[in-house]
Amino acid sequence: MLGEGTGAAVIFGTTGGVMEAAVRSAYFLITKQNPPDALLSLTPVRGLSGVKEAALEIPGVGPVRVAVCSGLSNARKILDEVREDLKAGNPLRYHFIEFMSCPGGCIGGGGQPRTSLPPSDAVRQARLDSLYTMDAKMYKKRLSHENQEVLDIYKNFFEHPMSHLAEELLHTEYTDRGKQLTAKKKA
Repeated sequence: MLGEGTGAAVIFGTTGGVMEAAVRSAYFLITKQNPPDALLSLTPVRGLSGVKEAALEIPGVGPVRVAVCSGLSNARKILDEVREDLKAGNPLRYHFIEFMSCPGGCIGGGGQPRTSLPPSDAVRQARLDSLYTMDAKMYKKRLSHENQEVLDIYKNFFEHPMSHLAEELLHTEYTDRGKQLTAKKKA
């Protein structure tokens, strides 16, 4: 009823999960080979640390540097570093940054079921572990590009990943609205 799924889809709810799924697909799209086992468990981007970094090698591309942030205060740290690098004319540190506002990712968000335990890292870690276990058990389909429904929509509608239509309908761009914000007055 809800369609076909993959392990890559399951881990989207974890901090680092979107990054990990995207890296798996990028590896395949670039090399035309499924990623090695190390990319099916990209441990440097897993866990509850607020900021995580990893570098991985993709044949034909070289090192790809990624960062993962969860919690808005951690996002601010990474964004400030990126701004400083840009102002100084330094090369960007990362090729891809994943931001999740909830600690631990969506598994730590307001839409999660309430437990008798207060929200804690132990509860969030148990939820992370559960999703990674589900991903590992989907050994036949752990990669987004193995989902037949996704393949069909690209073939019949978008034509191919990164096509003009796919970019137009599936991607968004950042619009800085900082100048429209006003500081709160202290009471």
